Amino acid sequence: MQYKLLEMVLGKAAWLRKQFGELQMPHPAYPTWPSPKQLAKLDRMRFPSYQGAQTPEALIAEFDEAFLQSYPQSVDWDTRYPKQKWIQSLLEKGAHFKNASDYSYYLQLRRDLLEKQHQSDEWRSGKYGIPITTDFQEYENGFIERKIWENRMLRKVSAENTNTPLTTIFFPSNYPDKYLPVIGKMTYIRRGEGSSLKTWGTTLTQEQRDDLLYRGKHPEDIEIVYIDGSYNLLSEPPKPYNREQWIQENAYITEMDGIPLTPGNYEDVLGQPMPERWKKWYETEHATRNQGIVSAPDTETLRAAARDAMKTEQTRFQQGLRELERFVNMSDAEFEAELQRRFTPQLPELPTIQRLENQLWSEAQSARMTPARFQAALKILEKYGSEEGMRKLRQADPKAAAEVKQILGGAATPGESSQPFMKSKPEDQRRPPRPNAP
Repeated sequence: MQYKLLEMVLGKAAWLRKQFGELQMPHPAYPTWPSPKQLAKLDRMRFPSYQGAQTPEALIAEFDEAFLQSYPQSVDWDTRYPKQKWIQSLLEKGAHFKNASDYSYYLQLRRDLLEKQHQSDEWRSGKYGIPITTDFQEYENGFIERKIWENRMLRKVSAENTNTPLTTIFFPSNYPDKYLPVIGKMTYIRRGEGSSLKTWGTTLTQEQRDDLLYRGKHPEDIEIVYIDGSYNLLSEPPKPYNREQWIQENAYITEMDGIPLTPGNYEDVLGQPMPERWKKWYETEHATRNQGIVSAPDTETLRAAARDAMKTEQTRFQQGLRELERFVNMSDAEFEAELQRRFTPQLPELPTIQRLENQLWSEAQSARMTPARFQAALKILEKYGSEEGMRKLRQADPKAAAEVKQILGGAATPGESSQPFMKSKPEDQRRPPRPNAP
């Protein structure tokens, strides 16, 4: 056992030495990153301009094989959005396929729509200027038109900067008519309240972000562009953030010399109106603080409620005493009758025989067969015979068939309605006499 354990330890040590030795081996140096002009040339070689026909058949023949190699899962998208029909709809909306990159861009939009169809909050939000709708097909049309416009803007910026291939565009969702083109190593900076800082474009290190925020120092190799909250370019960069100064200028003063400050007394105490942003903060803070807190009633209200409750209880007690006194003074017969009255359940009034007869007669009269229906039934029986005629009569007029069956002296068959109870009436109001038996 000891030898086996020692063998395992030695084997593990040998494996660790091997792994450590591989880490110490010299690795090849990373190649030098190409210049912007070299990258532009590589981009044109990778996506040469397409000069063929702008038709679904020609575009599929030119680009689809390479597209399927990169996106084999796209065959699943064809079920909902057939490729040829999809390209045709894009062309009708004004799309132009310049190269393989455009083909890949437009055909991948199908995947985006398949994902969004299950996100109703997203496609009904009105983002990117797409009209708000409850019909997903209408959203599809707006989405495609928006993406065609975005790709057109991207191509426009790329054409204006042919020597800089690292170009992309950020489209703000709440400002559909604006876009931020990132040309080369560029970063957009938007300063918010306090130390808030948002960026779009080339990624900044934490050190570079701190230099920008606290010292106003720009990175040497990255172009910095400042924008405001509406994505408009700023002519001058904002001042570096100073925490102490910001607190002094923006911190809300809650009291002065022990006096709580409110929008009503702020100007009287400090000699200047309360800033609007502090008024909003005050209203929000106090609304949140007081939410769900019920004010305690005053002393007089509590006393009045206690007096009313005591008066009600005293009245009930007096009524109970009077009821007890009445029971004590009852005779045995009166006591037994009272118990029966209290504990015997009250049954509803039973109907009289006359009411039952009237109800049955009204039901029978409503179902009674008229002479015209009777003559029509006889014609069917004469034409088709008794057995076949009764079958056809049951199909045409089940109630008439049931009454004819009873008139002829037979009982209603299963599934046929039987004649209700009929009250005896004068001779001239009775039903037609039975015909002679065949």
